[in-house]
Amino acid sequence: METSGYRKKILRAKLATIGWVFVFLGLAHAYWWTMTNHVISDFWDPQFSMKEVYLKARIAEMPGRPLWLMLGSSRVKFGISPLVMMERIRGENAPLIFNFGFGGADLYRNYVTLRRVIADGVKPKRVGIDIIQPFLSCSQSELVEPAVLITRARREELDDLCKFSLLPGEQIRGIWSRSRINPFFKGSETMPRLTRSWRLVQIPYFWRFEMEKDAYDKWGWCGDRPAPIPRAEYLDKLALAKRMFRQNFTDFKISDYSERSLRKILDLCHEQGIEAFLSLMPEGPDFQAFYSAKDNEVVDLFLTRIQNEYGIKMINARSWIGTEGFTDGHHLNMTGAKEFSLRFADELSKMDATVPRR
Repeated sequence: METSGYRKKILRAKLATIGWVFVFLGLAHAYWWTMTNHVISDFWDPQFSMKEVYLKARIAEMPGRPLWLMLGSSRVKFGISPLVMMERIRGENAPLIFNFGFGGADLYRNYVTLRRVIADGVKPKRVGIDIIQPFLSCSQSELVEPAVLITRARREELDDLCKFSLLPGEQIRGIWSRSRINPFFKGSETMPRLTRSWRLVQIPYFWRFEMEKDAYDKWGWCGDRPAPIPRAEYLDKLALAKRMFRQNFTDFKISDYSERSLRKILDLCHEQGIEAFLSLMPEGPDFQAFYSAKDNEVVDLFLTRIQNEYGIKMINARSWIGTEGFTDGHHLNMTGAKEFSLRFADELSKMDATVPRR
């Protein structure tokens, strides 16, 4: 009898231990879910979150200044130094300029960025929209895995995302829901994020800044690309860029996805009374050689039509910088970025602030 009672006691102790483990795991998951879905703003999109924090800090430092927001891809991210531009543009109505470029961002990503910024209480006076010629032929965001785009989305963005994605709406919503519930969901950005989730217990608002490895300054510029680089290294990176965009240079045409995305940005600017302009970032002679004359004609006709329809201006900076200013033919190095930013500031200063709109 004593042996039987002892065994029952041991069994109860083991069951209690297992029960407490499950209770702990349940509480830990509830805490994680609460923090990631309700406390930490845009936990699932750390690049956007970080840049928006920087932007709001700059606005607080310089209240009353008109905001010029530069939207774009890694070309903007590496190529535009707002500080260099602001040092160039001085005067009573000098603007606050911020670089909101992301690696791999296409026009739809830029639309989402602008809509979020406005929804979060920041209204730019002027918005620059980076036009990347190869991206214009994309039928969807080919440079970023769909799961990553979906997990980055806010709940209220899902309906719109379903209209732009080639994936079925049920699949999109399923991916998004699983990412919010399952800490081990295998979206491309989820697992690296999970390895740092222990910081949620310590400093919930600090950890996300470590998710972005690039050395952004407080104006959003990533100026960590040395100049010049060895010629052999440049040629290797140029060849990689050509392979990356090979499909985009084949049977080139403007996709419905890209045109709709650009129109969404411009319509939003029109509704909000924001001055918009288009920009073509610099490309080296080696990279420009990838385009055929027909490709350039298709893009020129499309952008001219958009300009005329919306009454906006464009800065064509494709040939402003020589080969020595690039790391791979289309991403500016530090020297090229500073040279470009100075000239870009001069062009923007000349641009009439009262652009006629539709």
